[in-house]
Amino acid sequence: ATKILKSWPFLRAVINRKALPASGLKILAPRIMRRMAAFAASIWRRQASTQWAVHFGSLVNQIGTIPNCLCSLAWPKIMTVIQLKCHSFELDVNCLHVLRHRFPHIEECGDVRNFTEAWARERITRARPDMILLTGGSPCQQTSRLSASGLGLRGQDSSLFFEFARANSVLKRVAADEGIRFHYMLENVIMEPEWAAEISRELGSTHVEIDAADLGWHRRPRSAWVSW
Repeated sequence: ATKILKSWPFLRAVINRKALPASGLKILAPRIMRRMAAFAASIWRRQASTQWAVHFGSLVNQIGTIPNCLCSLAWPKIMTVIQLKCHSFELDVNCLHVLRHRFPHIEECGDVRNFTEAWARERITRARPDMILLTGGSPCQQTSRLSASGLGLRGQDSSLFFEFARANSVLKRVAADEGIRFHYMLENVIMEPEWAAEISRELGSTHVEIDAADLGWHRRPRSAWVSW
């Protein structure tokens, strides 16, 4: 499992950026590392002939960054046994154009505010996936420190976070009823501590600061809340 973890680039994003040894290797937060090790090992132990179905839902999907990451995993053996069924909630016309071109297999679900427990339960009961993964990047217009409104999560756009929190509660409940593994991941900007603390209370997890500079040439610091 340790060998797998070191070979997966995404793990470099889920780190404690304040701990940087001279070697340049950054230290993963222990709790996240233990969970990811167990998750990777559980997949790796499965036979290549076994189909492992994952239902993936992205709220405010934008241009499909998470689907792209999932489809680009550098684990050929694992990707031969994972089947992804993707549901996307997005309204922006330009984003939809990109999604339809790059990910024609994704089911377009429209406005995130139309997400209901009945809709989720019907699809999950019918498909019986091995795992459900909920992701989202809620709007940051009012949570950004560049915003002068001071509205934070009460702003017209950024308040859509509460739709993610609602979907998270619904899917967690449905997954528990059906005996299915459930995980979530939310991304947003580096924001005022009180707003980050409110998101943490709603989701039941603390955030980790990540940066695109961990994987590329440009700096883009963000906050991530994950269930593992």
